[in-house]
Amino acid sequence: MSDDELLESQIAYYRAHAPRYDDWWFREGRHDLGDAYRDSWNAQIQTLRAALTEQAPLGNVLELAGGTGNWTRELANLADSVTVVDASPEAVAIARAKVVGNVSWLDDDIFSFRPTQHYDTVFFGFWLSHVPPERFQSFWQLVRDCLEADGRAFFIDNADPRLAKTVAPEQFGAGMWDVDEARVRGIDSVTDLRTGVATRTAADGRSYDLVKVWWEPDELQSRLAALGWKVEVRTTEWAFIYGFGSPADRTST
Repeated sequence: MSDDELLESQIAYYRAHAPRYDDWWFREGRHDLGDAYRDSWNAQIQTLRAALTEQAPLGNVLELAGGTGNWTRELANLADSVTVVDASPEAVAIARAKVVGNVSWLDDDIFSFRPTQHYDTVFFGFWLSHVPPERFQSFWQLVRDCLEADGRAFFIDNADPRLAKTVAPEQFGAGMWDVDEARVRGIDSVTDLRTGVATRTAADGRSYDLVKVWWEPDELQSRLAALGWKVEVRTTEWAFIYGFGSPADRTST
């Protein structure tokens, strides 16, 4: 697949899977892996919430790839306004039922989106891992272009499951992961670690290919520094990474 074809398949997956996406987030259905797993997962989500709250007030926020609105709801409580860009009308319909406040939605592909205003905060949750490596630099230029002069970015994503294998082997086992040097198998997914392409089964029963790149925090922080960003990247215990910061030329010293 070309990048364009892969990204079209990625959008199609999230449109088809929107009705079941929250099973993963709330650990329900096929993603219900027991109380101990859910308790650890939720505790780490609380770490993410606390880190985001520390950045408040967020001012006017642009959320990229807001999906079914789980983080849109959090942002709305911390911001003056939230503008969400997402290419899945099916996911947005679910989000609208969850969210109250000064929130608006734009139906657009992130890679073709161009801002018409600047924002105090750009937020993206579980999106960076879906950016093809060849578009990493241009994506971060887009984030820069969206920000006010003193604006900042905040992002959340999956940690590499091999972290859980190292620090929380009981949760790694409960998570039904199977990892070797070439691939990672999860629930309804197989990711080729060499190509960064994941094949997933959606709620409609069909298989779709999409981008999936697990970033190591130190590597990501260094890569962003090389692009002129001052970003701090952290991990929760085993499930998530998150980062926040600004273009270095806009960071006060």
